Amino acid sequence: MSEKTYFCEKCGYRHRYSSKIGIKHLQHKIGAPNSSSNILDNENFYHLYKEKDTIVLDRIEKRYSKKRQNFIQRYRQNYKNGVEKYGKWWIVFQLSMWSFVMIFLLTAGIIFFLYLPQVKRITG
Repeated sequence: MSEKTYFCEKCGYRHRYSSKIGIKHLQHKIGAPNSSSNILDNENFYHLYKEKDTIVLDRIEKRYSKKRQNFIQRYRQNYKNGVEKYGKWWIVFQLSMWSFVMIFLLTAGIIFFLYLPQVKRITG
């Protein structure tokens, strides 16, 4: 049940022909090469799509980078607020929570890298 989509030159995303934004951006559609075009035109068309997909991937990477940066800034601000409100006990609480996280990750790593291969050898 895949709907037909096209690549929009204006915003750099793929739109469905039936969506509202797809109808609005239809004039910015990158047209598919027709059957009478030669191989060079098809290659240029492919590179145009490849370039647009790279731009889209760069946008996604920047978006996640921005989200990561916002998360870290919010954590720092909340940590400062907690220290101002609770003092040294907030630091003790944070250290204990991070130590639990590290213990769980270390345990998972030991199980994954040491015990899992041994189980595979026994059963395999």
